[in-house]
Amino acid sequence: MSEQPLISGRGTCWKDKRSPNTYRYYFSLGVKDPKTGRYKRSPTYTVRCKTKTEAKAAMQAKLAEINSSGTITKTKKPTLLASYCWAFHENRNTELAPTSYEREAYDCRHIEDLFGAFQTIEGLTPDLIEEAYAEARRTGKYKPSELVRINSKLRQILSNAVAKRIIDRNPCATVHVRRPRNKRESLTIDQVATLCTHLQHIELTAEAVGTLVLVYTGMRKGEMLGLEWRDWDPANKTLKIDRQYTNDHELRAPKSQESQRKIPVGETLAERLQSWSAIQKELLASLGLSQTGSTPIISDIAVEQGVPTVCHMKNYIFNHWFRDFAVSCNLGIYEPNNSTGGKLYKGICPHQLRHCVSTFMLANGSDVRSVQGILGHADPNITLKTYTSLVQQSEIKAVKGYEDFINAYIQRSEK
Repeated sequence: MSEQPLISGRGTCWKDKRSPNTYRYYFSLGVKDPKTGRYKRSPTYTVRCKTKTEAKAAMQAKLAEINSSGTITKTKKPTLLASYCWAFHENRNTELAPTSYEREAYDCRHIEDLFGAFQTIEGLTPDLIEEAYAEARRTGKYKPSELVRINSKLRQILSNAVAKRIIDRNPCATVHVRRPRNKRESLTIDQVATLCTHLQHIELTAEAVGTLVLVYTGMRKGEMLGLEWRDWDPANKTLKIDRQYTNDHELRAPKSQESQRKIPVGETLAERLQSWSAIQKELLASLGLSQTGSTPIISDIAVEQGVPTVCHMKNYIFNHWFRDFAVSCNLGIYEPNNSTGGKLYKGICPHQLRHCVSTFMLANGSDVRSVQGILGHADPNITLKTYTSLVQQSEIKAVKGYEDFINAYIQRSEK
């Protein structure tokens, strides 16, 4: 039990929007906190009733109880931030992918390092959080990108604490850490040729096919992961895009209406898709599965209760493969990550292949509208949508010219 100043006023009461038939209230204590300059207040009390009149009656009863005893009983123990972070993390073991779960552990470790093992959630203020970030910047302890991650994770954890009524407001909600802008450059033609040459000489897998699709079509990674065999038209050599596979492992609509499109495919990619279809069909048959129109092109095998099923490849699995592949092509490296104790990848990323398509197609003489149609960029100019048939022929020409451009360069470099 702790002594508190006398209560001033009748208190503040409001309905809890998250819980039915629940009201919350507190009392002003009439004195200011010398540190923050704000008026102190009592703990927040909860009462379950149907009307605000009943809640105010309970409030008056609590006020009479406090005035008669002259003290406010605060039985609630302060919650340690570090302990709450780790408990939050452990409860998400089955929700997150292994890599995401491991990364969240690093975030929790960084939060504990920044605020200490004995910092309470109730004692956190926006000023205290900003001071911790400023100190980390001054000492160079964490990079700007790492502080962005830490702040995002801290805000998520404190939102959970608000939902559990440990605190009334999220002190991190008004704290913003500027995200550093990393400019993504297009690959050079030498890098693209190196990538394609290595892809021609490795075993054809789902990841390799996915990379080929990115190289030759410039589609977004989520669109590539969402492709199914019903989207592939071998007669007309087109890939239809009307969905994407997102980071939360759900199939959703593409980024915009213009992203729902058909992309012409050149001979090189068409041959690789046909070869992969036969390889995948044989692989699935060996597991007692069949290839259908809804089978993902970029597929993975999941085992649930001992039963194998075919599913869309998850984003983090493709990313791991792509990084290892880029390192094997001397287009990326792994460096020690001192802050996590692991390794840090530096090199090309899948989205840069999208920049390559637009850069090289335009450099090869393709018109802007055709490239926009292939990449699925949103364009408010309705006039450009009028000449659909002409644009389709121009898109086919753009794809063929781009593919011939890459193949010719590879042939010259191998001589």
